[in-house]
Amino acid sequence: MDLVYIVRNGDENNELLYSLRSVQKFVPSFNNIVIVGYKPEWINNDNIIYIPTHQRRIKSSWENARNNFLTACKSSLISDDFILMNDDFIATRPIRNWNESLSKVKNSIKQQIKEWEELNIKSRYTDAFVSLADFLKDNYGIKTPMNYELHIPMVINKKKALELFSKPEVQEFIDNNYVSLYRSLYGNYYNIEYNAIINDVKFYNVEPAEITTEWISVFDGWINNHRRYPRLNRFLFEKLNKKSIYEK
Repeated sequence: MDLVYIVRNGDENNELLYSLRSVQKFVPSFNNIVIVGYKPEWINNDNIIYIPTHQRRIKSSWENARNNFLTACKSSLISDDFILMNDDFIATRPIRNWNESLSKVKNSIKQQIKEWEELNIKSRYTDAFVSLADFLKDNYGIKTPMNYELHIPMVINKKKALELFSKPEVQEFIDNNYVSLYRSLYGNYYNIEYNAIINDVKFYNVEPAEITTEWISVFDGWINNHRRYPRLNRFLFEKLNKKSIYEK
């Protein structure tokens, strides 16, 4: 399988840099690394495949990411099954098996909605879970959809993804929703099996006292901010201080 990175605009992307270093050091075998979207100038062109897309600033980051995802699914340069990577997915230790590591969900979508309601958290992102739950129930009879929005890689089949996203009702749903949660849409429609329910690995407010998960995900600007996130940066610089073959 290929590793396919959905990459935002911008040359300053320490998240992608450390993700690529972690891939070289920790993950099982794969075929190619493919970047879809924007390729930072520091990337070594000899060791990656690049598929450019036009990412408009007036569009939301979610829409640009979804368009990059669909571009990947349509590309003949990418393996039929591929591993979907965000540029901020970083492996923290040796991964023994792709399926064992990636077959995870966070909780059910209903549970996620309830958690946010109890915390009085409301945003376009939280609204998207309500919309998706209603859509999956009304259109496909899925009454207890699962939450695949973990910040870890996910195995995708190109043909299945294109079949799903070409459905008129799915296209209408996407057009009418600012955030479409395409990972959970894909995972629930095809009833993708999972072997564990885990907490999300995204660092939202503060860095943890220790890093215990196989994968972590960070917001832009956390890496190299030693004053605010000293433990995270010390961990990364100790584990991933050597340049990868994907850097110039």
